Amino acid sequence: RWAGGVAFGLGVGVMIGSKASSLTLAVPAAFAWALVMGRSRIDPRWWLAWIGAASVALFPWLLRNAWFTAAPVFPLLCTELGMGWWKPVQAARWDAAHGSDASVAQRLTALWQQWLAFGAGANPREGEPWRWFWGPLPWIGLASNVFLLGTHHWRRLGTATALMTALTLLGWMFTTHLQSRFLVPVAVPLAVTTGVAMGAAAAAQITVRRLTMLVCLCWSFVAAWALVHDAGGRLALSGRIDVASGALDLEMLASENDAIVESVRGRPGVEATASGLFKG
Repeated sequence: RWAGGVAFGLGVGVMIGSKASSLTLAVPAAFAWALVMGRSRIDPRWWLAWIGAASVALFPWLLRNAWFTAAPVFPLLCTELGMGWWKPVQAARWDAAHGSDASVAQRLTALWQQWLAFGAGANPREGEPWRWFWGPLPWIGLASNVFLLGTHHWRRLGTATALMTALTLLGWMFTTHLQSRFLVPVAVPLAVTTGVAMGAAAAAQITVRRLTMLVCLCWSFVAAWALVHDAGGRLALSGRIDVASGALDLEMLASENDAIVESVRGRPGVEATASGLFKG
């Protein structure tokens, strides 16, 4: 119990310290797996162990933020806990860029576009990445999860992965700015369900299902092949910061010393654009 709790807590701490959005995109899914598949959910030793281990793992990150910015989770909650060296306009810019005021219907539409149909058809968001990154994995994974829920032996695992997927999708819909890349954690339960379902179908000698899973497995490689060979072998992404052309949003780099911005603005070959970007 103690060892399992420590391992889980260290994992939670590392996830949050590496990427703060894991707090809503990965940690709930990890809890779903631990509580459904594990047998320590009612053991207080497990809870004490993981809370203590997570605190230890997070302490360096919290201390560093507090030391340099006086805000332990900077830049999260910066308007409530402290903005460090940022100005109010920068804090507002951060909040606006890392959240969404979309309606529930719009969030559901974004889930379809950014996950189930990502890269298919016309790009609904001009200038944002639009590649067939996910391919058929969401469809194969969801179908595999339904298959597992219908079996007696794998129903418990299917319940765990279904909860993991649902919690990750909910976290993405309501705590992010609805970009496909933040859905990457959901690939974990989908991959697990697909692999286990293929093995279960093969072990049960279900010919039709085995053939279906084999076709799905081959199909999944199509997306990877298209991604690797896109644009002559280059992984082309277009976003707000265009590294290839040198475009840079100076407003996000502005600090209390505006001379930094002016020095960049005044460099030879740097020109302003209508969108507020500077190229050079």
